Amino acid sequence: MEIKTISTIVTIAEVEKCIALLEKDYTDLDVVIEIHTKKSIEREKTSSKPDLSKGEYITILRGSTKTGVYVHTLKKIKSFPFNYKYNKSEYNEHELPFNDLIRYNIIFNLFHELRHAWQYQNNKSEYLKSKSEDPALDLMAYYSSPFEEDADKFEIEQRNKHAKAINEILKIKSSAFPVYQSYQDNLNSLKQ
Repeated sequence: MEIKTISTIVTIAEVEKCIALLEKDYTDLDVVIEIHTKKSIEREKTSSKPDLSKGEYITILRGSTKTGVYVHTLKKIKSFPFNYKYNKSEYNEHELPFNDLIRYNIIFNLFHELRHAWQYQNNKSEYLKSKSEDPALDLMAYYSSPFEEDADKFEIEQRNKHAKAINEILKIKSSAFPVYQSYQDNLNSLKQ
């Protein structure tokens, strides 16, 4: 596993320590993790060998809710922390400084994307068959597919299991953890 961070919001060492909390099946995945800034994505979009389609770059750069993606053909996880947006009530509910909330969620989004990498690299066909190629066509169908449901459940399990350790690694002083209690709570938050 290789980790590249262009963004300064989390360090490579912090990401490595957080991922080390996961089981060996995840720490040994053949994957490159890239944590981007908006400028790095703008540069990548115009490069001679972009990782994503032109439409995906446009969606990401327009401020979509897309905060990460696993590109299975390249074995890359790409994180877009600049797309994290929180309304004032959510920000206050967790009583976390804004950057801490983003840092916290970057790690858990990486766990979600690592699960997708695990699905592909272990040929979990029951999940891969259900993957929607274009979530923009039907967002609710995409998020309720077994492919996404499995990754969300894994992320939530890891949130519940490692929240305290991750706060220590990231030096987040608040004891408030923005943790969903279940996959259904996560899905319901998308409907609001």
